[in-house]
Amino acid sequence: MQVKNIFRSVWIVLIIGLIQSGNSFGQLTGFRVSGGLSTMEIIGNNIAEYPFVFVKPEGKLYGGSFDQSQNGIRLEAVFPLDTGEIFEIPVGLEYHLFQGREKEWMEYKSDVRLMHDVDVASLTFGINYSFLEIKPFNYKAKFYLGVDTKINYFFNARFKSIAFYYQIKDTVTTIYQTKDPAMRLGGEVLFGLNGELYENINIDFRVGLGLLNLLGKNDDRGELLTPNKLIKSQENEQLYLEPSEGSVFNFHFMMMLQYRL
Repeated sequence: MQVKNIFRSVWIVLIIGLIQSGNSFGQLTGFRVSGGLSTMEIIGNNIAEYPFVFVKPEGKLYGGSFDQSQNGIRLEAVFPLDTGEIFEIPVGLEYHLFQGREKEWMEYKSDVRLMHDVDVASLTFGINYSFLEIKPFNYKAKFYLGVDTKINYFFNARFKSIAFYYQIKDTVTTIYQTKDPAMRLGGEVLFGLNGELYENINIDFRVGLGLLNLLGKNDDRGELLTPNKLIKSQENEQLYLEPSEGSVFNFHFMMMLQYRL
């Protein structure tokens, strides 16, 4: 897992660098460090939103069951490019836990719970442009537009089923790893509001529309966020191959507390 170790090293270097160089960066008006909640929802009718089992003319397929917002966290450093804080460069790290959950009833008073999980780590670089500043109640706030470039790493993909047999009071659990790790280059366009809460403390609300796999698609791997590439149809005993990796669009929401050094 060499790529995973690279991401871990980047996290450590960034945190140590921010701690050791806080005084020197503090001389730049507007330099801030941030941390908070990040949620992501797949949009655009991608197969990753579909249920685990759905039927097409070619046969049965497995979706990713990621039809809800997926929770995560974001850490960020914001570097001002001018004294007026009009242009800024945010550098961030994100970690999202994609979790798909379904429950199905079976015969003889039993049910099965299906769980699909994928971890997504992202290294982000961007630029923000502040286009409007307001001062409600003597607190300064600004609206801004931004663009983020993201290096996304998809790993630790796994599928788990838990079958409950009520009559015999028994449980059968099955866990297996799904697709291999993958790295993709993505991007987002952002709209945000940054406002003062207290001295040196801001709150940042941000929404974005993005693409998780703008570059680096691999059709041999199949879809990016589904558990299987080859599915056998029970109706005609034929294998259905995911023909390509579709674009995965996402809606992104972030809420972070910022501290001005």
